[in-house]
Amino acid sequence: MHHKVMIVDGRIVVTGSYNWAWPAEENNYENVLAIEDSEVAAMYEMEFQGLWDHGLTP
Repeated sequence: MHHKVMIVDGRIVVTGSYNWAWPAEENNYENVLAIEDSEVAAMYEMEFQGLWDHGLTP
């Protein structure tokens, strides 16, 4: 799994290949998509919660 998603205030989803570190700004070709749609955000939140609920801890 290599999801890169940020959900903002239950209404905006930011996703893409973008790595949240300085090399992404300086050296890499990245893409990022921002979607302002509360229904889409809810779907992403459900997916995240499912992954979180079934996650393993060391």
